[in-house]
Amino acid sequence: MILGFIIKSVTAMPLDRYVENNIYKPLGLKHTVFNPLVKGFTQQQIAATELNGNTRDGVISFPNIRTCTIWGQVHDEKAWYSMGGVSGHAGLFSNTSDMAVLMQVMLNGGGYGNVKLFDKEPSGSLLKVHQKMLRLVWDGV
Repeated sequence: MILGFIIKSVTAMPLDRYVENNIYKPLGLKHTVFNPLVKGFTQQQIAATELNGNTRDGVISFPNIRTCTIWGQVHDEKAWYSMGGVSGHAGLFSNTSDMAVLMQVMLNGGGYGNVKLFDKEPSGSLLKVHQKMLRLVWDGV
C-alpha cells in the first residue's frame, strides 16, 4: 500500500497508470492489469478469486460485505473498499504468459529483451533465501 502512495507522490501518477506505462507496456504485457473488467476484459477471461465474497466462506458477516462470487475484482477488502481496486498488496490480475515474462525479468537480473527495469543487485536480494523463507512476493513460490 505504501509503495503506491510513494509512487503517486513522486510521479503524480496513480500506481496502476505508473506500472502500466513504465513496466507492463515496455515489456509487452497485455494481460497484466488492475481492475480488468474496467480495462476491457470479460469474466470469461478471469478466474474467480472468491466464491463467497469476503465472508470467509460464511464465517464473517457485515452489512456492506460482498457475498457473491468475486470475479474480475480484487478480493482484498482494503484494496476494494479503500483503494478502488488498485494497491501494492492486492488487485493485480495477470495470466501465465505475462507472469513468465515478469519472472524472467527477475531471473535476468532486472531486464527482458531490450528493456532494463532495474540493476541486478535488487533482484538478487529479492531472490535470496532469508531465514528459510523467500522474501516479498516470492514467499512460498
